[in-house]
Amino acid sequence: MKRDSVVLVFAFALLSSMSIQAQQPALQVITVNTSDAAGYVEWSKTALPVIADNFEGVLLMGTCIPTQGAQMEGDIYSFGFASSHDALLAVDLNSPAVASEISRVASMRRVRARDVWSVLRNTGRAIPVGGMFALYNLFVNTNSSNDYVSALSRIEAALHENGFDDVAVAAYYVNTGEYAGQVVASFYADSTQRLGALLDAMNGASFAEVLASIEATREVVRGEILNCQAHAVGQ
Repeated sequence: MKRDSVVLVFAFALLSSMSIQAQQPALQVITVNTSDAAGYVEWSKTALPVIADNFEGVLLMGTCIPTQGAQMEGDIYSFGFASSHDALLAVDLNSPAVASEISRVASMRRVRARDVWSVLRNTGRAIPVGGMFALYNLFVNTNSSNDYVSALSRIEAALHENGFDDVAVAAYYVNTGEYAGQVVASFYADSTQRLGALLDAMNGASFAEVLASIEATREVVRGEILNCQAHAVGQ
């Protein structure tokens, strides 16, 4: 039987009410392999709210399924932000309530990796429980994350000026794992079709100048397109 893989990503929350200067939001990326991706997502819908209730500082948790660019066919991501790295790394996966939920999927998955990302730029978009959205993620090497994030702000402004005011751009710094030291640019939209329209537009003349200005600040490593859904929101 062909194996699917599920990547649980604690990622992509709306942090507009927070001060990143006071506390830098963080997320954990957990890569999981499973032969039942649909079943794993169904488990996430009931388990992540329980885990969130036992996770002080949680902001948002859910799952993402790559439609293009996955490292392995069948990859999925599940996400959930914390208000700070302190809160994120204080999570106890062995607490009774959390361990009980995890035990329900022990037979259908194998954890491949756990990684910590830092939020460099948020989207300012609110995602309710059950809310669905799409992401276009680009992993890049850059000599200056500050310059790169500033360039992403200019790209978002250009998008809004050219009919894509529904698209937002976030940025993350990868602290651990295979991609440690890289920055992830994450383009947020309501659907993968909308991301397709975005890619069409960004290959046109309207974006040539702003994209040319960003090329000097980055080396693209890999990209992926994801379908996502939120399953739990912090209180």
